[in-house]
Amino acid sequence: MIAEAERKVSVIFEEYHRLESQAQIFKMRFRSFLETQLKILEGEHEETPFEREEPAEEEESLD
Repeated sequence: MIAEAERKVSVIFEEYHRLESQAQIFKMRFRSFLETQLKILEGEHEETPFEREEPAEEEESLD
């Protein structure tokens, strides 16, 4: 009975550490996302390769 309880505690403890690690990763990524969004709103972001491309001029038909 005690061995079973210790096994359950061990499983719960491992799950707790896994979730704690995932929460830390989420916090770092979310903070980075928010900082990027603030920079975009403030006009301080670096342009992406897609934003640097000139729009293609449409050829007009001379019919």
